[in-house]
Amino acid sequence: MNPDLRRVSVAWDDLSLPPYLRDVTEHTWHHLSALATPEADTPATYPAPTPSAPTSPAPTNSSTAPLPTAGSAD
Repeated sequence: MNPDLRRVSVAWDDLSLPPYLRDVTEHTWHHLSALATPEADTPATYPAPTPSAPTSPAPTNSSTAPLPTAGSAD
């Protein structure tokens, strides 16, 4: 294998990204890379999310009838 062959040869300095986006990307990459190892891919790795803000329920469309389910008489 030729070590000069690379899939990505762009460095962070080659991109015009805001610093916060680079930080988020590096943070995400670090945590996703940890999941790629067998010893890190455990239930303890996935803590329950903490609510950051109350969310409102999704809007409903009362004019849409529910779809029939498999085995229904409709």
